[in-house]
Amino acid sequence: MENNVVTGCTASHIPGVIALYNSLKKNTDMNFDFHVLCTGGRPDDLEWSDLTSQMSGFSLMWDVELDYNPGGSGWGDGTTNSSMYNRVLIPNTFSEYKRSIWLDSDTIVLDNISRLFEMDMESNSVAMSLNGNPWNREKQCLKRDMDVWNYDFDISDIDSPQAGVMMFDNKKWLANEMTAKFIEATNNQNIKGKFVVQSYLGYILMGKFLKLNFEWNVDVSWLDMAQGRGMLGDPHILHYIGGGKKLPWDPQRNNYTFAGKDYTKLWEEYYNDGEII
Repeated sequence: MENNVVTGCTASHIPGVIALYNSLKKNTDMNFDFHVLCTGGRPDDLEWSDLTSQMSGFSLMWDVELDYNPGGSGWGDGTTNSSMYNRVLIPNTFSEYKRSIWLDSDTIVLDNISRLFEMDMESNSVAMSLNGNPWNREKQCLKRDMDVWNYDFDISDIDSPQAGVMMFDNKKWLANEMTAKFIEATNNQNIKGKFVVQSYLGYILMGKFLKLNFEWNVDVSWLDMAQGRGMLGDPHILHYIGGGKKLPWDPQRNNYTFAGKDYTKLWEEYYNDGEII
């Protein structure tokens, strides 16, 4: 295959990977390879058996991680989970592919994402949607993404990305040494990202990324409101963002009912009781 799709998880997020993979198989042409970056444990550990026992058509990889994975107030300031950050290593890890798409493990795909591989990336090394939602410009800007900003230039109108769905042009990312720039940013004492990986991505990119339409990364919490305002078409990818407080597979934390619609039920259809289709 010329391109690949990548997600990542700890063992606790295996249900998300199963639902995501099933949605890809059902709604795309699967004209790409699929990889899972695994954090914690080893392949023969029982906690990974829900994936390792069903491996067919995809591969699992361990030990793809940065040395330093800082927290941020938007995701729990003490968090140092490498699975939040290892997406920036995708072009280094999969340099044999032309393009790589990253999907958070709390997403499901409703349309053929192979269309993304045909997009003109122009001079950009990565494509993402804007952060926030379609109508609130403040939430789309980098200033909101920073807990600490000790520079004297204004970032209140710099576009900030939402990193749950990313498409890399691997060759351009590597040529521009973006991974090294990202690592340098996480160690920069003059800044601190509020929303972990995407805040530091916003800093190194400074608005220079291909903007995907919001339909490619739709937070279920604002889907109905955006469509009601005529600002959103049919979603291609649904994102069950929970800020570490909600998960669609956790019965104690799966309240995804918005505008009278229970989006957990849709996710459960793709989870398929934990069985890969």
